[in-house]
Amino acid sequence: MAMAAQDAVEDKRPAKELADMVSLKMMAEGKIEGVNKVTHYKLDPHIIEVEQGFNIRFMTPARREYIDGIKTAMRAGAKFPPLDVRIEGGRIILVDGHNRLIAILELIDEGVEILFVEVRQFSGNDADRVAHMVGTGQQGLPLSQLEQGHGFRRLQNFGWPLKRIANHIGKSETLVEKCVMLAEADTEIQQMLVREEVSADVVVDVLRRHRSRALEVLRALLAKAQNAGSRKVTERTLHGPSIPRDVVGKVVASLSTFYQRLPEGEREKLETLLQGNEAELEGQTITLDAASLKGLFDAHHDVRAVFAKAERRDELRRQRAAKAGHNDAPAQAAELADWGEA
Repeated sequence: MAMAAQDAVEDKRPAKELADMVSLKMMAEGKIEGVNKVTHYKLDPHIIEVEQGFNIRFMTPARREYIDGIKTAMRAGAKFPPLDVRIEGGRIILVDGHNRLIAILELIDEGVEILFVEVRQFSGNDADRVAHMVGTGQQGLPLSQLEQGHGFRRLQNFGWPLKRIANHIGKSETLVEKCVMLAEADTEIQQMLVREEVSADVVVDVLRRHRSRALEVLRALLAKAQNAGSRKVTERTLHGPSIPRDVVGKVVASLSTFYQRLPEGEREKLETLLQGNEAELEGQTITLDAASLKGLFDAHHDVRAVFAKAERRDELRRQRAAKAGHNDAPAQAAELADWGEA
């Protein structure tokens, strides 16, 4: 207790007095340096209000699963941090802990006796509340990039520049821009993200490439993925199957070999011809040695084998999806009803 002894000398308190302080509460009330008391309150969870539109989270399948996990842990006696609330005109309004409050209220509806929940009072203005929500959003169930984007947009509306937002969350300005782009996308695109039908990286890629046509392109990609037996648009849907590194190396090597084996005269003629347009190339011919083309044909065969293997995987996925769809029709109908789509 070197620190306590030092405090005893500075505060002119006897060491025994410090030794008799057997709890943090006693130390805080005794104004021991480095020990501060945080006040928690116990409230009936039913009197805590949820501000409409404040929480930036969407009810995704992942969030639903996370809340169910909280309920399981609470049933087993697990303890969670206090909820953060603010007081406005006598109302108690939730600032942080929406998932925990949902879990608590659902447990009460299911017959679990929960009379009180611990809370602490949040101090700060409207921008502070959003910054707090975004900052704590990486704990527990991390905020998705879409959800972060909505939080970042609010902070921008409060006058926060990108650099300040990036510093607040400890991420790059590029990530902040990417998340804001998702939050500014068409509502249908955002719903595709919420339903986990497309990855955030694919949406950003399509938005940058196609801009006003992004929704149309994403609809087509989703149909393509579903026809392949997949429920989600991925990078593979967008760019095709990944080519193994050894096959890529073989293609590059065969192109280099092809070019090097061309006689100098033929190479110059070929370069001259290729500088023209397609109409000028019509009817023109170049004589090539068969050995020069073999490497290209071999490389092409390897690439086609990769695509054929991917197609076989897609066919198996389609068959599994069709079988699962037949067996799980009632469950899928219930899921659509939950989403308001039935």
